[in-house]
Amino acid sequence: MDTNALLAPADGELELEPARVAGGVAERFATAALADRTWEAYRSDWQRFEAWAAERGVTALPADPAVVADYLAAAADLHTGDRPVYSAATISRWCSAINAVHRMAGHSPVGQHPTVAVVLAGIRRTVRRARPTDRKAPLLLGDLVAVLDAMPARWPCAVAATRDRALLLAGFAGAFRRSELTALTVADLTWHRDDGLHVLVRYAKNDQDAHGQVKALPTGSAPATCPVCAMVHWLRLLAAPDRRAAMRAAIAAARADAHACRTGLPDLAPTQVVFPVLNRHGGIGQRPLTGHGINRVVKDRAAAAGLSPERLGAHSLRAGFVTQATRSGASVLEIMRQTGHRDPASVEGYVREHDPLQGNAVTRLGL
Repeated sequence: MDTNALLAPADGELELEPARVAGGVAERFATAALADRTWEAYRSDWQRFEAWAAERGVTALPADPAVVADYLAAAADLHTGDRPVYSAATISRWCSAINAVHRMAGHSPVGQHPTVAVVLAGIRRTVRRARPTDRKAPLLLGDLVAVLDAMPARWPCAVAATRDRALLLAGFAGAFRRSELTALTVADLTWHRDDGLHVLVRYAKNDQDAHGQVKALPTGSAPATCPVCAMVHWLRLLAAPDRRAAMRAAIAAARADAHACRTGLPDLAPTQVVFPVLNRHGGIGQRPLTGHGINRVVKDRAAAAGLSPERLGAHSLRAGFVTQATRSGASVLEIMRQTGHRDPASVEGYVREHDPLQGNAVTRLGL
């Protein structure tokens, strides 16, 4: 069977086998079962396995369970010094890609066979011990304020500073994942006079069926750390009709000493990307910042403020929210209201790693 017919991109979407999905509308909905980035990863993962099988003269589809087990084990055994090359999460995703292709071709998911399952379980246990997860450090409120204070006010740097101020404050207060920030458009924003800004997250990592979640960004006590003010200033700049108006908006944002969040949002096209790419001259692009771009914003702004950027990244905003909220006495359920976590254990994991003394009996020993 030609596996390219299963995974070859067509018009930017995944083309499923016509015999399995009856073309047109059905194919479109079948493709929507997983996020575009997941399909792209699966396509790359399958091509890797297919090439590995071809080199060894074994069949990739349908694959023998022993072949898949050998493939995954060989990847897990690759090391650079004492450190495994691939994480357990990456190898697990490779197995998921192989399963997906088998399902689309009408075969049983080979990764669920006991031969593969037991090897994969061993890989997860072994590789996780040898290659601990590189978790991002939280960006706490004090550090965030230092980063904001270091933002430039001169033109054209003030354009990027206005965008990044809104990005950092919204990302922190909303506990957003970077994929959620990149997807935001003006249509997702609703201003409330007494309730700040409501932000609709249409799709999230743990919301594959796109039920959506509304996150509230409240008005802050000070204009400099008010996420709604920062968003209003940035949207005003986006709405500026010409360069001169954009300059005034950027400089006003940098020098703001009064709240700008009481007057509502400017008129913008609903499809306008909230956090677009910028060029070095302050020109505003049409494409949204990528997750990697948001990562760079956090690292570069932190470095400019004298912080060490090595362990910081986009996820530091979300981790910072959880850690700061915990230190301020917020309950796990209150935190989950904003983060969108469905399992309290996930929140507890942040607390154990980034704030290990919180709720810890060691603080009661009187040492």
